[in-house]
Amino acid sequence: MRFESEFVVERPAEEVFADLADARRMPEWMPEFVSVEKLGDGPIGCGTEFCCKAARRPATWTFTWSEYVPGRRLAWEGDLKTPVQRRGSYTLVRNGGESTTVRVAVEPRPRGPARFIVPLLKAFVGRHVRRDAERLRRWLGGALGGAWLADAAEVFDAVAAALPVAA
Repeated sequence: MRFESEFVVERPAEEVFADLADARRMPEWMPEFVSVEKLGDGPIGCGTEFCCKAARRPATWTFTWSEYVPGRRLAWEGDLKTPVQRRGSYTLVRNGGESTTVRVAVEPRPRGPARFIVPLLKAFVGRHVRRDAERLRRWLGGALGGAWLADAAEVFDAVAAALPVAA
């Protein structure tokens, strides 16, 4: 399973890469995280690990930059401590001048009993990736504001609609 989204921002690829590579800034565009901490010493690069703290539940998520090509590509592998693991990437394409195409890819990897909910997972994760890519586009373009509140409400509605109703 792979989900992709693509958008263009009017910023140089090097600036976009710098913003993405410093994952401590993720809560600025992903409100489901209250904080992201860099683990270990040294500069950010391939192998750098981060720990994300969730906003709505006492959960943490760790991920590592598994690919780090300045100005071009970041890839990550994450440990969600759930039956669905994820990996993903940001690929940057210079369009000339100040314009950059950003390609976002996420690959959920269900394991164990989660393999039986793949159709539900496809619908939910696909929406989630599109929503996060739109938030990221607005953040990189400097126009996010408070729009994430509506996005969060949409996600909660989608999850509630997908849950079975008790008889």
